[in-house]
Amino acid sequence: MDCNYFEIDGVRYDPDNLPVNIKKIYLNLLSSEREIRRLADEIKILNKAKNGYISDLMQEIVGSKSGVDLSVLFDEDKF
Repeated sequence: MDCNYFEIDGVRYDPDNLPVNIKKIYLNLLSSEREIRRLADEIKILNKAKNGYISDLMQEIVGSKSGVDLSVLFDEDKF
């Protein structure tokens, strides 16, 4: 199927042949979908950063309570 067409209830539509007001709605829908995907990707990135920050905090807390620096134990660059 050509990517310039879309289908609703089995009926195929060409966006270029839509009335102006319907075409504006269609373009707004496409824009909204792109923004939703962008924001979902941003949430994934922020969650990864948050989890890394929590992990670092946990290592620091354990290290301060035990006196052992866990980052040294698990740092691959040290070997």
